[in-house]
Amino acid sequence: MVKFQLGASATLASMAIRVKDRDKMIHFYRDVVGFALKGEENALAIMGISDEKAEYLLLEESPRADQGIGKIKKMAHFSLVIPTRAEFLATIQRLKNFGTELVEVAVEPLTIACKDPEDNGIQFIYRDDALDPIYSLEQIHTLTIDETPRLSSTVFFGPFNLNAFEIAKEQDFLQSQLGFVPSEDNMIFQNDTLETMVTLTPVTDDPSQYEAHEIIGLEFIRFILTQEDLLLLEAHFVEQDVEFYIDQKKSILTIYDALGVEWWFERQK
Repeated sequence: MVKFQLGASATLASMAIRVKDRDKMIHFYRDVVGFALKGEENALAIMGISDEKAEYLLLEESPRADQGIGKIKKMAHFSLVIPTRAEFLATIQRLKNFGTELVEVAVEPLTIACKDPEDNGIQFIYRDDALDPIYSLEQIHTLTIDETPRLSSTVFFGPFNLNAFEIAKEQDFLQSQLGFVPSEDNMIFQNDTLETMVTLTPVTDDPSQYEAHEIIGLEFIRFILTQEDLLLLEAHFVEQDVEFYIDQKKSILTIYDALGVEWWFERQK
């Protein structure tokens, strides 16, 4: 039985992805997916929403990284939940115009999958409006779509899927350290207090055997939570006697999972 769970204040705020060609990836996530470029700092590009300060996706360029190394990436895909019909349809239209291969992977809710230019998987989930639902990718092809709407602050991260080489260790990390509740087959992990769901895919190749700078793909996952919940998480890690980092101001706590993915927990400002 899971005794500890992340507090209800915890929200999946952003992800960082190491990329080989930052300009190409900026173009895709800004001009095709619909994010805004919020800023650039050296090798880092910060993607977000035009009408707010929050950081959604961080792209860190590493030109020396080998896209061939680590063909099995740490993350199989992440998902964006798009609650408004206009934004969802506009996003799918931009992807089609870009020549992106789209695959329908679920109907309820409608989920469309694709890959970015560096083979990171993305799923777009439409939380359909009961008054004006969208039933399928085939139906989308028949609709007249206004491409104007960009992603707004209504968009948030949904489930994400990790490729796990040492599956038992990753399962233990999610359950024992973070308090996610596993499904019967131990491949889907949920937290009753969070929107976030993590799924695992067993793989034979080990994406964690390479140095971080050698692999493009997921670097870290960042949650925002209250000071109280951050301190509860710290106390839990101390009790579990696991290795983690927390700064002197008790504002940032980080821990690595079995895959080498860094999980960030940052105090609300």
